[in-house]
Amino acid sequence: MSQVSKPYSESIIFYKHPRLIQRANRRCFWLLIPATLCAVSLVRGTSFTLTLPVAVLLTVLLALVAREIHDAFIGAKKPLARIDHDGLHLARSRPFGHLGGNRLNWHLRWQELQNADFDYDPQQLILKRHDGSSEHIRTAPMLDEDGNHGLYLALSRLHAHTEPLPAYIAADRTIAAELEQIHREAFAAELTALAATNPNTPPRIRPLGWLLLALNLATALALPLLAALTNGGITLISGICAALILYGLHHGIYSFSDYRQQADSGERAEPPPAEAENARYWYKHPRVVRSCNIRLYFWLLLALFLLTSTTTTAPRWYLEHPGWALFDLILMALVLRALWCNFRHGFLAPAEPFASADRYGLRLALSNPRLHSLADLPVDHLAYKRFGVERFTGGKLYSGARNCYIAWQELLDVHAVAEYNIFPEQLQFHTRDFTLAHSHRSIRTKRLCDYAAICDIAATANAACDGIPPMPGAWQPPLRVRPLAWLLLALNLACFTGWLTGLIPLNITAYDGLHGHPYGIFLYPNPFSIGLLNLIALALPWRWQATYRTEP
Repeated sequence: MSQVSKPYSESIIFYKHPRLIQRANRRCFWLLIPATLCAVSLVRGTSFTLTLPVAVLLTVLLALVAREIHDAFIGAKKPLARIDHDGLHLARSRPFGHLGGNRLNWHLRWQELQNADFDYDPQQLILKRHDGSSEHIRTAPMLDEDGNHGLYLALSRLHAHTEPLPAYIAADRTIAAELEQIHREAFAAELTALAATNPNTPPRIRPLGWLLLALNLATALALPLLAALTNGGITLISGICAALILYGLHHGIYSFSDYRQQADSGERAEPPPAEAENARYWYKHPRVVRSCNIRLYFWLLLALFLLTSTTTTAPRWYLEHPGWALFDLILMALVLRALWCNFRHGFLAPAEPFASADRYGLRLALSNPRLHSLADLPVDHLAYKRFGVERFTGGKLYSGARNCYIAWQELLDVHAVAEYNIFPEQLQFHTRDFTLAHSHRSIRTKRLCDYAAICDIAATANAACDGIPPMPGAWQPPLRVRPLAWLLLALNLACFTGWLTGLIPLNITAYDGLHGHPYGIFLYPNPFSIGLLNLIALALPWRWQATYRTEP
């Protein structure tokens, strides 16, 4: 049939994914590091033969940074693709022709399109023309899998109403005119329906995204200025080290965190309903206490090593090398955080459930507090290669508040997957939305409960999806920490305090009572003997350190 001639105001617009803000900040970070070093070398003075190459490299790096800022921050609300009565309009980058840019500079009319297809590895849109040519347009990372599928689905559904009529039908002008009118009306109705249900909205840049960009630019400007104003080489190097450590801290924290911290789609999810009475609860397994005790000991050893190395180092050396001082403080903060997390995980709130189910949905306590719903969980790729190793995505059960809510209406079914080879023990959720390219999400469970508990969670969820409300009660009683666990924890903390303060010297030969004794290393409280004691406690049954409560 001929091109749809009547102009329609409706159009389907696709915008850039909010994760591009995080990607732009990460790329600016890695581009500004060599740019800053080039600027410092030019300010401090370099040889005549290197001045021109360094200046050219600096110009190229700054141009790439400006392009990232222009595409991600300035052009955040510019449309990336538009489908209307006139065909497909795309914003393609130059010179590669991938999907990107801030201007719709490519157009394909409906009468030129023969077929549309989509390839998920790599993610690219395949457009075939009637003249035999084809276009392979990379769509990632500008669009996620939902956006890619939505673009392909819209093209396929609208193209079905724009295909030319067969020759034997087009020969009859009366029938051809009637069919073309039917196709035009169907095209208009389909376009209106797709435009009304299009979930794509421009990304909304959050204050953290702007703050990280400002930090990138401020650090890149401050370091050359510091180099210009500083005469001492040692002071300059120390300042650069301290600044680069601060500069890289935000990258390590935010580059691989949830992109929604820097930008989102502007949508606000409805708060989950309050937990109903007579819910079903699941509590963590008592073996968690045994594993937390051994983890706490080794984290205490690492903290002891860092603190003793810090205290033995002259403070004057840290004043002369502020970069290393800052690095040690960052490591110490991370170790203390791990200690607190393990202590909370094993000993605090033992009667607090990690999962509950009522007539509304399933509530889970996940380690990542930003995973509030099923849509927030990463797409479940069971195993994929990254840097040559297997990596698993998804959430992880942990102690604390039940921060993730999954409504029964979102689920098709739930499977309990046992540990097999490299695949961890997990709960696998199958969503009802089949328009998604991958409709599976997973949560790892091994550290918090046993396989029987997640089988009961899966059975309860499957029954609730079929309309059967969860049975009130608990799968198992809450755990009770036994005196041996508290005694082992107190012994580890006491030895750590004694070693750190010097009340318990690490050198066993300093004590005459143990000097020359063949088993002195085992009798004296040193890291080796206390570590051996913790390993023995690990080999004992978990019931010695924690068990189930017998009384309510």
